Parts: sequence; C-alpha cells; structure tokens
Amino acid sequence: MNPSSGVTSPEAPPLPLVWVLDDSPAETEVIRRALASTCDVAAFADGAALLESLGPRAMPEVLVVDWFLPGMTGLDVCRFLRGNPATAHLPVLLLTSNTHPDDVVEGLTAGANDYVFKPFRPAELAARVGALARWERTRRQALEDERARRLLVEGTLSEVQVAEERAWRSELRFRLAARATRDAVWEWDPRTGSVDWTSGVHEVFGYSPSAVRDTFQWWEERLHPEDRERVVRGIQATLSGTEHEWQDTYRFQRADGSWARVVDRCHIVRDAKDMAVQVVGAMQDVTEHHEAEAARARLLELERRAREEADRQRAMLATLFEQVPALLGVLRAPDRCFVVANARMRQLFGERPLVGRPIHQALPELEGQGLLELLDTVFATGEPFSAREMPARVDRRNDGTLSEGFFDFMYQPMLDAAGRVEAVILFAVEVTDTVLARRKESELAGALRESEQRLRSALAAANVGTWRMELASRMELRDANFNRILGLEARETVSPQADFLARVHPEDRPSVEAHTERAIRERGAFEAEYRVLRADGVVRWIRDQGRVLPDARGVPTYFTGALADITEPKRLTAEMRARADFERQLIGIVSHDLRNPLSAITLAVSVLLQRGGLDERMERHVQRIHRSAERATRMIRDLLDFTRARQGGGIPVFPRAVELREVVHAVVDEVQAASPGRRIRSEFEGSGAGTWDPDRLAQALSNLVGNALQYSPPDTPVRLVARGTEHGVEVEVHNQGTPIAPERLPRIFEPLERGAERPEDRGGRSIGLGLYIVRSIIQAHGGTVDVTSTAEAGTTFTVRLPRHAPVSATANRADMDEVAG
Repeated sequence: MNPSSGVTSPEAPPLPLVWVLDDSPAETEVIRRALASTCDVAAFADGAALLESLGPRAMPEVLVVDWFLPGMTGLDVCRFLRGNPATAHLPVLLLTSNTHPDDVVEGLTAGANDYVFKPFRPAELAARVGALARWERTRRQALEDERARRLLVEGTLSEVQVAEERAWRSELRFRLAARATRDAVWEWDPRTGSVDWTSGVHEVFGYSPSAVRDTFQWWEERLHPEDRERVVRGIQATLSGTEHEWQDTYRFQRADGSWARVVDRCHIVRDAKDMAVQVVGAMQDVTEHHEAEAARARLLELERRAREEADRQRAMLATLFEQVPALLGVLRAPDRCFVVANARMRQLFGERPLVGRPIHQALPELEGQGLLELLDTVFATGEPFSAREMPARVDRRNDGTLSEGFFDFMYQPMLDAAGRVEAVILFAVEVTDTVLARRKESELAGALRESEQRLRSALAAANVGTWRMELASRMELRDANFNRILGLEARETVSPQADFLARVHPEDRPSVEAHTERAIRERGAFEAEYRVLRADGVVRWIRDQGRVLPDARGVPTYFTGALADITEPKRLTAEMRARADFERQLIGIVSHDLRNPLSAITLAVSVLLQRGGLDERMERHVQRIHRSAERATRMIRDLLDFTRARQGGGIPVFPRAVELREVVHAVVDEVQAASPGRRIRSEFEGSGAGTWDPDRLAQALSNLVGNALQYSPPDTPVRLVARGTEHGVEVEVHNQGTPIAPERLPRIFEPLERGAERPEDRGGRSIGLGLYIVRSIIQAHGGTVDVTSTAEAGTTFTVRLPRHAPVSATANRADMDEVAG
C-alpha cells in the first residue's frame, strides 16, 4: 500500500535471470561469482526442483546445467525442456568434464545450445552466458512486438465502449457487494496513493467516518506492532513482483483499542508492463473463529496428552510383561487356552504359536509329566501351587527333540467376584543351569586334582618352574622344574630368598631386587627378564612373573609366580631382527643407487625427444627407453616407500587443509592422460573438505586407479566415487574383469602380492608393492582400505578416511628425505 512501491522509474534494463543447476555447493558458488556482475543468479540442487519452479511468470533467460547430477541428469533436464512447447526455446548451457567429441554431440542432441568444459575460465563462462541471454531477450522482444502489433490492429472503438460499460457495471456490483457483506472492503490506487474504504470499516471495527483517513499510513499505524513489519513487507514485495493475489492474517486495532484478528485478501490489477495500477481487497474479522479454534486446539492437546499418557502406561506394562526374565503366561477357563505368552516363554518353546491355543495342543510334550494334571487341580480347586526345581522335558527347537530342564514355577489362579476361577497365571524361572552346575561341582573336584597333575607335567615340558615365597620369613618353595632350570637337582625344595638372589647375574641383581621389593610394597605384579648363573657356570636368560597374594583379611602373605628359560627364543629373535634389518638396508641402498643413473637416462631421453629430428624407428626406441625408465623409477619409489614403512614404523604423512575433489580431479586427469584410450568416470557426493597429505593421498588413489586399469578389459570403464559422510570420506575405485581369487583376498595388501597372475606381469611390470603402499598411506592417515571382488559385481577397493588425519610422529619431511636419499 506504499504509494512509492508500485511505481518504478525507467532505468537500465534488469540483469538477465540465470538459473544454475549443480549439486555441488562449491561449484555453484564459483559459477555465481563468475556471473554476479552481469547476471541475476538463482541456484538449484536437483533437476526436479528446477522444473517445478518453471512457470509463465518464473522463466529464466538462460539455464546453466551440470551434466552429472543425482537423480535427473543434465541431459534428462534438456530433453524435458525441449519436449515442452513453453520451454522448447529456452537457452541451455551445459557444463561437462567430458571432452570426447561423442559426448559433445550427445549433449547438443539432447537440447543444449552451448557447452563449457570443466574446469572452466570465469571469463569464458560469463561471455557464453551473456551471448545466450542477449539472444533470448531479442527473441522475447520480437514476440512482444508481434503481440502488441496484433492487439493494435484488432482493437476497435466498439471494444473500448464495451470495456467502459463493463467497468461501470463492475464498479456498481463492487459497491453493492461491499454494502451487503460485513467485510471492510478497500480500494487503493498505487499511482496516486489514495485508499477508498467502504462502510464496513465503520461497522466492523467501530471507527466513525471522521476518524478514517484515506491513506496507507492510517492502516499501517493500526497494525499490531508484532505484525506490522511482516505484513507491510509482504504486501510491498507482492506489489513489486508479478503476482495478482495477496493474502495475510494479522491483528488490527479497533476504535475502542482492542485487537481484532483479521484475514486480509486483495487482488492486484496490473498494466501491460506488470505495474500495479489498482488494488482491491477485503478485511474479514475472524476473531471469534480464531478464539474458538484456539480453545478447540487446547482441548485436543489435552486429549492428545491424556491419550499419550494412557498409551505410555499400557506400553510400559506390555514391555514389562514382555521383557520380564521369566516365563509368564495366562490360561483362561474353561478351555485352558493361552491368552498371553511373553517372549521368554515363546523362546523356550521354539517360537511356536501359543496364544489362542489350549495348552495341551500348544505344548503336547508336557502330557504325562504331571504339569498339566497340576494345572487341572488349580482350575478345579482355586488353590495356588508352586514347586522348586521341577523337572520337565521340553521341545526347545520345535522339531520334536526333547531336552531336560528344571524350573521354579507357580500356578496362581485369578478369581471373579463369585470366587470362580477365570484364569490361571503361569510364572516360571528356568534353573537348569543351576541344577546342572551343582551336579558337576563334585565332578570338578576330581577333575581339578587331575588337572593339577597335568599342569605339573605341562610346566615340565615347557621348561617353566614355579615358586612361592612367604613374606614373613622370606623362605621360597621351589618346584622341581625351578631347580632344574638353575642346574640343581630336580626336586622340590625350601630355601631362603637370598640363596636365589645369589644365583642372579651380578649386573642384573640390583634391578631384580628393586622390582621385587616394589611389587611387595605396592601389592602388585612382578615381571622381569634377567640372567642367572647355573651351577655349572652357564649363563641363561630368565623371564620371571609373580604377584603378591593377601590372606582373608587383605594382609599380604605370599609372593608367588613362575619363571621360564628364554635363552633360546632370545637368540632366535636377535638373529631374525638382524636379518630383517640387513634386508631393509639392502633395499634402501639399492633403490638409492639406482635413482641417479635412471635420472640421467630420463633426462637424456627427454632432451632427445625435445630436440626432435629422430626418424620414426629411432623415436619408437627412445619412447620405449623413456617408458622403461619411468617404470623403473616407479619401482624404485615403491621400494623406497616400502623401506620407509618397514624401517620407520609407517609412511610419514604431512596433513594440511585440502579438498578431496581437487585431489581426485588431479589423479583422474593424470591417469587419463597416460591412458587416453580408457574411460575413467568420477562422481562426488557430499563435502570433500578435510586435512590430509595431498601428495600421499594422490599417490594412493593413483595406484588404485592404475591397478584398476591394469586388471580390467580395455573396453570397460573404471569408476571412481568419492562421497563425504558425517565423520569422514569414502572413496571407491571399481573395475570389471577377472575377479581376485578368494584365497588371495586376505593377503592382497601384503608386499609382493598381486590380484591375478597375468603373462605380462612376468616381464617385470610390477613388483607387487603398490597395494601395500596404498594400505600404508591410508593407515598413516588413520583410515582403512578393503576390497571386494566377484565375477558378477567386479572388483571394488574402498578407502575410508577421517576428516582430519593424525600428524605423522615418525619424522619431519627433512628427515624423510635423508632416509630416502
């Protein structure tokens, strides 16, 4: 109703309206920035939402559509637009990373007017969108000019007269309708700012004619303060747009100061340029209806809460009945049918149907065991019955096989007002385990004695001796194995603690004494490895473990434990460690020494290729040397990473903020350039922001994609899908082809392992370290990698990473360069 809101001065033409359809918020923002200075941009995340928003008064001048979208793809949107006469000529610019000529032909055939390859240059995108927008405006202006010309030609004086007659009659009907209704009808001319009120404003809201001013401000001042800004902003926004209807509900002040709740509706009349020239509306007082609805809502809310509380109580009772850890059922009179049977009872009887069936039909195995006869007695007498550890054979799996059980159970009758039995409650707790445990208790005593004897034999065979020291006297009880390890007579003896400490190697004795006293003082455990001097002078390594034992009052009384001779295992461990260190150092030295000549070869070949002048045969030889040198360089890099992983406890990573999409794009571009004849498809879902080492992550993904290309048929695509989840990201690399043998899957990530043996691999193309390095890199990021492989579904490697990788604790980057070089 603001007089200035409906009139606009002629200025520069509005910016072209451009709709962008892209499921990536990051790419949408880049497009918006590229077009912000020349276009009015609106963004959509899926094709269905965009198509639903199209209409006669919501038609963009250019559509910028991404090719790959979830659900409806960009090509599907193009085909839909071209199949609708209203949108058949709407310009469409297709964004795609598919640069193959066949893909371009497919996009244009689907209905795209132009296309831009990803990654695009903002200036090129803005120029192409601007050209399409100018073309569309020219086309629309031509249509408008033709429409105006026809209207001018067809217009006649008689039509003008008829229009004036209709306007007069419409005004007459309006005045009559306003008098007949109880609504406050108003008419506003946005061009002059005047407001005309009917008598309804006096009758409905109590204002005298002299108190009403025919201005927008008079109406605005009587809006409730909490509603004023919203209502005024809403009607002004409608006037400045292209809509013809406006409606809102708000509070309006009566003449006596009270507030009426009104529903205000209006119709907006616009000229050929969609400028508002007349607004007619009606205010209807709905206060009584609103109060009645509010009271009804309060009653419904009270009813809902009461119903919810009753349902909650019933659900709680049902849950208690269902989850009670005992057998619970109700049998009605006189047919002994189950009315209720809880989960524990159904589980005991193999989940067979119980409710609605007589007990002798539902549980026929109880016939002849006395339980049904006792139930008949309770139904007849009305007296309860209970028993402990009652034996019963039941069919637990509902397959006819009976197993013995023992139950504490009770039959409790439910009586009516006349004292007759209406039902009987069956309550039982299975105590089978308790009864069987008591039966086995006596058997265990004899078995324990036998077990002790076997233990002594096992300790002797394992060269383990036991000891027990009384803390008060420091006297030790040693078994025969203990003395045999010390080179003494193999018999049980009691000796002072000092006698044993005298046999401990002098260099280890202070540590053994300190560990022993600390364990006694702290009432804890004792564990140590040390040397002893046998009676024959031979030095042996011992692993000794013990614990302080208190008496019934908690006072430390005994110190007991066992020791074992570990001399031979220690020697073998040392030999294996020395051999492994030598192998790793050898690999590192060989890899380092090979890098220099290979670098010289690669440099020389690059110079020859850049200089040119080689004949075709010579150029093939040089290219073959270049590829071989690159393959050897990759092998050396794998060997160096293998050495780092084995020597340094894992491949070091240096995380920083990175976008996974950028890493994936770079890997796909690099691998695609090396394999131009193969198809590599990449998809993204969700956010790809995180903290990782981009170089190491690209190395892992490049290994997986290269592996997929190597082990898949040339005419099949390799698919790379990256998706952001709530706690991290997942990357899947999938290919078709011969599946990995099931027996190879558990060790596929081990060094020198391959998924499938191929004839060309025997020539040295791969040394089998790629997947091992992939796993090492992913584990260094705190993630996991696994694989599934079948003939039907193909082979899929799945990488799962947390959003933020842990910082490597192995070494800094300078240290790693020193290890590698």
